[in-house]
Order: sequence, then C-alpha cells, then structure tokens
Amino acid sequence: MALGPMRGIRLLFVVVFFVLGPVQLAMALLSAWSTQRFLQRNPAAQAEVVQLKPVIFQTHPGRPSYAAVFTFTAEDGRSYTVRSETASRPPAYKIGQKLTVHYEKDHPERARIDSFLELWAVALFHGVVGVFFTGLMLIAMFVRVGTPRTYTLPNAGTGPAS
Repeated sequence: MALGPMRGIRLLFVVVFFVLGPVQLAMALLSAWSTQRFLQRNPAAQAEVVQLKPVIFQTHPGRPSYAAVFTFTAEDGRSYTVRSETASRPPAYKIGQKLTVHYEKDHPERARIDSFLELWAVALFHGVVGVFFTGLMLIAMFVRVGTPRTYTLPNAGTGPAS
C-alpha cells in the first residue's frame, strides 16, 4: 500500500518534530538544572559596570548591541574584569551601575550577571522551541489531512418515528 504524498509529508513532519520537540525540552531541563547548580555551588560578589562593549551581529551590521563589561573582587582578593555573555540594544546596564555576579571559584573569569536574561535565557529558549515543536508534532499526529471520509449509518429503525 503506497502512501499518498500528503500522508508521507505528514509522517515525515511527525517523525522530525517527534525528535526535535522532546530533545529541545530535555535541553531546557538540562540547562535549567545546570544554572541552578551553578547558583547553588558558586559565590556571589558585587560588581560594577565599567564599560559597554559594542557587539555587531551580522543581521544588523550598522546597529550595534552592547554587552556590559564589569569588574568585581573574588574571595581570593583578586580583581577580575569580565564581559557579559549577553548584549542588548539599548544597553541593559549603565556605566557605574552596581550589580551582583556569580562566579566559579576556580574560574572567576566565567562570572555571570545575576539577571534573568543572563542566567536563564538558554533554558527559556530551548523550552519555548521544545514546546512549539512538540505542539506541532501533536497537531500533526491528530489532524487529518486530505479528503474527509463519508460513512453510511445503518438504518436505525424499521417503524415510524414516535
């Protein structure tokens, strides 16, 4: 029995999204778990924004976004200067602004600003994509594509309706 073209496309769609959706959801959970462990295991410090570094994205070559460059003193007494992993336009921070950062004792140069975007953006992205793909998969599984079938109902009775 050959599959019609629409049925074959739908099957491919379901299989692809059957993999992508749950994988993205798993990545979201892993990222959230990793961030939670990072926050629990590593110290926090007060930092100050010392510079706003322009970041040029290929999608907007003439319009830079800005990443905060901040300095903080770790528990070992040494001062570290770190660039934020995120950039925004307009800038999310101002030079001289005080903020809290979290850092690994063994790698203070990997410090992260204590903000929702900086800490949770990756988990949020994977979660949204995972929910979207999983939703598409479920829709594709349960929505019928093609010509509706007609069914003949058996005669319900033999006498006149009462």
